[in-house]
Amino acid sequence: MNRQISFIINPKAGSFSARLVARIRERFPEATLHFTETAGDGVRLARILSQREKVLVACGGDGTLREVLEGAEEGSILAFLPLGTLNLVPRHLGIPLSLDGALDLIEKGETKNIFPGVIATPQYTKPFLLAISAGPDADAIHSVRLRLKRLIGRFAYAVSFIQRIFKPVIAEIPISVDGEEFKAGSLTLLRGPFYGGTYRFGKAASLEKAGVEVLATGRGRLALLRLYISIMTGGLISEGRSIRRLGKVATFTSPTGRIQIDGDMETAFSATIYTQETPVKVICGEIK
Repeated sequence: MNRQISFIINPKAGSFSARLVARIRERFPEATLHFTETAGDGVRLARILSQREKVLVACGGDGTLREVLEGAEEGSILAFLPLGTLNLVPRHLGIPLSLDGALDLIEKGETKNIFPGVIATPQYTKPFLLAISAGPDADAIHSVRLRLKRLIGRFAYAVSFIQRIFKPVIAEIPISVDGEEFKAGSLTLLRGPFYGGTYRFGKAASLEKAGVEVLATGRGRLALLRLYISIMTGGLISEGRSIRRLGKVATFTSPTGRIQIDGDMETAFSATIYTQETPVKVICGEIK
């Protein structure tokens, strides 16, 4: 690695250990290591450490990766060391989940350009890499019990999804895609074809080109069950049972304010979604 490199590490991430820190120092003795303490530290550290052609390695879960992406200045190169529960972003970007596999990829240093999505609300504007959803899917993620998540990891999300099936689903989410308006019971906005890391959900969205793919399904528990089955089996919902659009700009309103961004819970009562104009250079594998 001939470039300058800094590691931004979340010590609260599930796979963090002293061995990991020792291995990073062994493999990259020239690197500087920086540790987050509270939410938002990834953004702050990335802004401080950013330099053109300098590599910033986000070490943590999907939330840490997104913070570093948000704080990185134009010209920086991003890399990811997955330490989280779901690790959706690394799976999507072809990054090995093993420590040495990810470090090998970083050491090789081959980059690709990606175009992150952007969510803009009255309260914040921030990037995302995979998907945003509103409706039952977001409700389920907001309802995941942290204690259960610590015990059974990603399976805690499956428990929450099953529990959500037994609650009402109404078509209450107004959406606009490039000016075309409709309503949905469940809404997903994609920047790539996969959802949940390995489940094929989109047809046209790709991190390597602009565009937001919108998938909207109807009201009722049966529509929600079809959505969950499609996620779990990798089967695409038929056009007659969903609305699917690829557009430049999508806006929506969430009556509850509960949404999810790349698998993490967030709040937004109204939002505009679009693609970032300037590409970001990332060290990654084969983008799915």
